[in-house]
Amino acid sequence: MMLLTELGQGSIMPKPFLIYCNNLGAQCVAKTGLDGERSKHIDLRLSFLKDVVEQRKLTFNCVTSNENPADIFTKPLSAIKTTQLVKMLGLKNYG
Repeated sequence: MMLLTELGQGSIMPKPFLIYCNNLGAQCVAKTGLDGERSKHIDLRLSFLKDVVEQRKLTFNCVTSNENPADIFTKPLSAIKTTQLVKMLGLKNYG
């Protein structure tokens, strides 16, 4: 968000900034924060994220795995699924 503003492109940023996410646990942590021994290493970043969510500058939209084009970058997929996601991303096959 701040990067776009620094580049002079803050006006194209939607308000609130929308993140498509298929990880309900990550959404919950961003909204409520974490307490405990296992989360000490992410406390600073997490508190910033929680503040941005509370200020309604950032919001989440849950997306199912079937509708998530980012899966093409993070998971091994079948050829059919890869073709579907390539189309969702608006890419063309030049091979």
